[in-house]
Amino acid sequence: MRDLLPLYWMKVHLRKGEKMRNKKLIKTAVCSAVLSASLMVSQQNINAAQEGSTTNTKVQESGTSQNISGSDEEQLPDSDQNTDNTEIPDENKNDADADPNGPAGDPGDEPASEQPAEENDQALPVKTGWVEEENGTHYYEEDGTMATGWLTLEEGTYYLDEQGLKTVGWGTVDGKKYYFQEDGLMYQKTILKVSDKLYYINKDGSLYTKAGWLKSGKTYYYVNKNQTLYNKGWLNLSGVWYYLASDGKMKTGLLSTDGKKYLLNSNGAMLTGNGWVNYSKHWYYIYPDGSLHTNNWLNLNGSWYYLNKDGIMLTGWQKIGGSRYYLNGSGVMEAGGWRLINNRWYYLQGNGAAATGWLNLGGTWYYLNPSDGVMKTGWYKVGKTWYYSNGSGVMQTGWLNLNGTWHYLNGSGAMAAGWLNLGGTWYYLNPSNGAMQTGWYQVGKTWYYSNGSGAMQTGWLIVGNTWYYLNGNGSMATGWLNLGGTWYYLNPTSGAMQTGWYQVGRTWYYSNGSGAMQTGWLIVGNTWYYLNRDGSMATGWLNLGGTWYYLNPSGGAMCTGWYQVGKTWYYSNGSGVMQTGWLKLGSTWYYLNGSGAMLTGWQKIGGCSYYFSPSNGAMSSGWLTIKDKKYYLSSSGITLTGWQQISGKWYYFNGSGVMQTGFVTLGGSKYYLDKNGVMQTGWQKIEDDYYYFKSNGAMAVNTYMDGYYLDSNGIRTEVENTNGPWCFPCPSITYVSSEFGDRDSPGGIGSTNHKGVDLAAPANSRVLAAAGGTVVNAGYGWGGEGNYVEIDHGNGLHTIYMHMISNPVVKKGQTVKASQVIGYVGMTGAATGYHLHFGVSVNGVYKNPWDYIRRPDGM
Repeated sequence: MRDLLPLYWMKVHLRKGEKMRNKKLIKTAVCSAVLSASLMVSQQNINAAQEGSTTNTKVQESGTSQNISGSDEEQLPDSDQNTDNTEIPDENKNDADADPNGPAGDPGDEPASEQPAEENDQALPVKTGWVEEENGTHYYEEDGTMATGWLTLEEGTYYLDEQGLKTVGWGTVDGKKYYFQEDGLMYQKTILKVSDKLYYINKDGSLYTKAGWLKSGKTYYYVNKNQTLYNKGWLNLSGVWYYLASDGKMKTGLLSTDGKKYLLNSNGAMLTGNGWVNYSKHWYYIYPDGSLHTNNWLNLNGSWYYLNKDGIMLTGWQKIGGSRYYLNGSGVMEAGGWRLINNRWYYLQGNGAAATGWLNLGGTWYYLNPSDGVMKTGWYKVGKTWYYSNGSGVMQTGWLNLNGTWHYLNGSGAMAAGWLNLGGTWYYLNPSNGAMQTGWYQVGKTWYYSNGSGAMQTGWLIVGNTWYYLNGNGSMATGWLNLGGTWYYLNPTSGAMQTGWYQVGRTWYYSNGSGAMQTGWLIVGNTWYYLNRDGSMATGWLNLGGTWYYLNPSGGAMCTGWYQVGKTWYYSNGSGVMQTGWLKLGSTWYYLNGSGAMLTGWQKIGGCSYYFSPSNGAMSSGWLTIKDKKYYLSSSGITLTGWQQISGKWYYFNGSGVMQTGFVTLGGSKYYLDKNGVMQTGWQKIEDDYYYFKSNGAMAVNTYMDGYYLDSNGIRTEVENTNGPWCFPCPSITYVSSEFGDRDSPGGIGSTNHKGVDLAAPANSRVLAAAGGTVVNAGYGWGGEGNYVEIDHGNGLHTIYMHMISNPVVKKGQTVKASQVIGYVGMTGAATGYHLHFGVSVNGVYKNPWDYIRRPDGM
């Protein structure tokens, strides 16, 4: 190695870029050093290089590699056997070992000294690095020298031949074999695959050639005599079997090949025998060929064992083929009957499989957990159904009391939930836990009640002091309930039977102490109410058989006496009957129309006008002043119209009942009513004129009165009546038997349109001329006049006197004076009794005689 130092020294200095001016001397020195180094390298150096290589290698195949970790290669004992004698082709055999760092040099050589360049030399461009040239690719140092031999760059190591070309494939340098990639890079520390053969390449790139075992890190390989790695599977060395995989690695531990499994110890040796083997704290069963019993049952002397897929004997609980088995500490399968394992009970069938699910033993049912076969006690759920088994695991049926709570388990053991009918009696068991319900409980939105024995109740039920009704299906009735035609109302929330007043929605109802809903008239305290046929409390107006009642809208109380609805007043009697028509309360009258409304103000009733106080509806009577107008209402409240005699005085009220004053013209006659409305009679001075008003109040016109003439306006003139004043024609009158105008025919013989007045008087009483004049007719009249006299008083005024007892005492053409006797009272002609018919006509038109003569007082 010492002989290589000159070459090493030269390479280091050349790589550092020292420039030699005499390039020929440098080239000569380098070549001499290389040649000298080649001659000095021996086979011993090659072996030393092999032994010093590292174990971090790669497997290379066609330019690819596999990392292998490890330390320097070691040999195993008994490793001289070789199963492959194929040799690696060696095209560049050399007896000298190659150094990974490149060719060796002579340590005594000195680098050539630099020679100064001639002053006239011109500097030419220098080639450096890889250069593609006509005869191939070369590498040039920094000084332009073409590299040959070993070349180490950042990317790796190359070997360049004497022409500077890269070595590719196998190459032998100084007696060692190397392998170079297509780009010339040398493989190092790898497993190399060439033509389906594996080779071990040392860290320095040289081929490992020693036959036998090779340890790289923790991995063993076996090197054949032909320097390839053995990778064909089983390898028998001195009777011991090893297994090397296709990557050349020796296998240890569990090996699976050709459908069988084997155990290889830490040295790679296959375990052999015939029976049980304890390896790495596990038991295995090995056949004579070394294969393991795996993944199946094993029967030895009647005992069953199970070895898993890796051949390990199993113990404890194991799931095999869908069933669970128990293998004791010796691996023997337990079978047949109950087993207490870890304080849990299991039932193992004859085949050893743990029973799961339902198990019937002698008619007794047990349930074992489907997942692990543990016997169930207490409550457990199967599917969606709950069951109960006692401490011995026996499934229970029928009634079950647990800590004071009753449950029912049907014949199949299933916990009853919801409704349960036993012998016609219904029970309800909580759907979530099966607890038998007592007292009130709710199912869905419906309430039920079960007694202390859990029996569901129906019909009337009293709880405390409250009554409830449970329908035939046990559901608590709420709202309206009809039993035998009787209605009851039960609180919609609590179901409590209602008594007294209660409200449903906005409607009030009343039920008696027994809860029966009431209808019709109801008295509560001193107040009457009316409940409709549907039980609803009537409010407002109520018509029963044509009779109206009014019930307070807010409380339903029947109204009596006065009450107001809206702005209208009504009156109901003590029985609540709304009144209509005339109503007398005390001494006061009221009028209620057909709808019962109290009338106020002016009202027309039965063709008559009445006035009712606007403030209280009381009917007015007597004098009434409204807005400066006077009215007079009779004691019956009727507004009087026309002529009315009040307190011995006559008044006139127009069609509206308004009292008149001053002059009024009625039926062609004028009347005068003073400022108080009193009709005036006799002589009256009105303003500056005198008028005469007859006893009936009619103003005299176109006639004489008391010796004065009253013109067409009734105004008295100073012209004296030559015929003298008028006098009463029948001084012995007893009464007026018939008035002027329309009448019923007396006895069917008199006229119905009376042309005068009949003055009853005793027979043969005197008949006097009412005023002076000329007799124009005297004698017997056949038109019913009987004995009569007609006198002309001038100005078309005539008087006629009929039914006298005998012929008149005056004759036609005779002049008579006022109060002269002209005959005597009789009943001749159409007469039914003794009387004087006295008539007055003006220009042939009959007038009311009372307009010309004074009516006797009281007649």
